[in-house]
Amino acid sequence: MAHWSEVAVTKGGEAMLNDLLAGRRLTVLSAWGGTGETSPEALAELEDLAGERVPLELLDVENGLEGKTVKIQISNTGVEEGYTLHQIGVFAQVDGGPEQLLCVYQDRDQRGRKGGIEVPAQAGCPTFLLEFYGFLKITNGVKFEVDLSRSGAVVTPQYLADVMASHNQDGRAHPDLREAVREAQASAEDAAQAKPETGAEPPGPDTPGQLGQHYFDTESRREYICVGREGDTYIWVLAGAKTAEDVDVEGRPLAQVLAELAAHNTHNQSHPDLRGAQRDMDARLALLELLFNTDVSGNPFTATFETLTGLTAQGVWNTALNRLEF
Repeated sequence: MAHWSEVAVTKGGEAMLNDLLAGRRLTVLSAWGGTGETSPEALAELEDLAGERVPLELLDVENGLEGKTVKIQISNTGVEEGYTLHQIGVFAQVDGGPEQLLCVYQDRDQRGRKGGIEVPAQAGCPTFLLEFYGFLKITNGVKFEVDLSRSGAVVTPQYLADVMASHNQDGRAHPDLREAVREAQASAEDAAQAKPETGAEPPGPDTPGQLGQHYFDTESRREYICVGREGDTYIWVLAGAKTAEDVDVEGRPLAQVLAELAAHNTHNQSHPDLRGAQRDMDARLALLELLFNTDVSGNPFTATFETLTGLTAQGVWNTALNRLEF
């Protein structure tokens, strides 16, 4: 006879599983041992274990398509007098209801064979520790929860390694890392498909390219990368660029372009339309101040000089700015 071959789901356990199939929440809470024995045909009738009830530690319940693997740890922590363990029971609850015996595993003394597990006193064997894996055939692929908050199991190196291996192989584990790997693979594939281009001058806004594509200027021996596209304009930057001196704009350093732009904006000949509009506004403001701040007793009049017609003047007339320049 095989050890621990007598297994049964109790009637109370069947009722809990039916509740689970109906959509209710079943949670495995604990594992206990019993020192007594029960006839195999009466196991399903049990509401509690036979003999003295001893605490065991629940490790996990692993779901499978064919059934469940119950993992239980047996130790002799706090045991003053040794005993023989003949029954192992798994207890659960439905929707926060009372804790009930879900299933029981049994190994009896029979036909001259000593059954059960001999659990020694802690004083005589302080390192006693066993792990019990029991299979429970439950069809339909149903899954239930496991509450390990009350478990005081000792984590062995082998058990920890098994748990970590199972966790790492789970397709739902580390979603952020898996997403980062997928993005890196996609970027690598895009970069591999982007064909590098070469030319005798730097790439310009009209030089087509894909995001991440490289371009090599054979004349200056410099490499560029396409960083995007805005409408019909392609944006290329110097590879490894970190400052404005390193970034090129149509073959010229960005720092030089910015300096030229600043000099242009401050030059007295630039933006004549804006300067003319500002001058007109200043003139209108001065006129308003003259009209309202001057005590006039005669007939007021104003005169403006926008051309040199009928006037004698020295210097060069700036038509855009309406002024004489010397």
